[in-house]
Amino acid sequence: MNKPEVWMISMSDCEISQHYKNICKPTWEEKGFVVNDSEAITPSKNPEIVQGNIIKLTKKVRLDGEVWEFTETEKAVWHSHLFLWLNCMFLKTPIIVAEHDIKLLEEISIEEGVGFAFLCHSQEKESLLPCGSYYITPKVAEYLVEMATEFYETLNLNVDGFLATEIGNLMEMWADSILSETPVEEIEQVYDKLSKDAVTYKDFYLGNSFGRFLYQIESCQSVFDEEIGKTIEHNIKKVGRIGSNKTRRTINDLVKKTLS
Repeated sequence: MNKPEVWMISMSDCEISQHYKNICKPTWEEKGFVVNDSEAITPSKNPEIVQGNIIKLTKKVRLDGEVWEFTETEKAVWHSHLFLWLNCMFLKTPIIVAEHDIKLLEEISIEEGVGFAFLCHSQEKESLLPCGSYYITPKVAEYLVEMATEFYETLNLNVDGFLATEIGNLMEMWADSILSETPVEEIEQVYDKLSKDAVTYKDFYLGNSFGRFLYQIESCQSVFDEEIGKTIEHNIKKVGRIGSNKTRRTINDLVKKTLS
């Protein structure tokens, strides 16, 4: 399989963003990837997009029930990834999305038939970083765009949480279809594969023939330097709290840890 092209999100007018991109972009190119620069969509440069009704970002609800306003940079990250999902659909070919601070650690091996792959872990927590870097096909991109722009009346997750949740939902579709065709005596084995440890199988089928799902997060890692700082701000304005029984809808155990 040919190497998919990489689309790296960065801000050309931001020194911090360019600092990290200049460190990380060469790590991809050294492995033979073509890396395209994808200019981030920000409220200051693209107000007509961010302030429009393409996606409806109202209030962000965390797992602990706290409700916050979306920050301007959170809105920028959301629209920047949405743009690349649309770009993937337009190109009609799989792509790898990478943020400016994501370096490639080892070769990425993606076979035919894979619909989506998480590729990145965070430097701080050594846990999955959903939007840090991922492989996506046009069909999965189309699904994500449809869910973000048409299915939800409002969006109350950062794009990382949305991505992890919706990939989990695709896996649940697959589980439902498998269970409906599985003899009772074999269901226990199916549930064993869907247990909290099942993510180590790294090879689940997404629902409705979207392809296979890969969990290959050892491939990439985020880069952070305290002296340089970050470009994104979280949780600036808290606006309330909701009861724990009214927080986000239940999500697949395979991705629940990514939202903590």
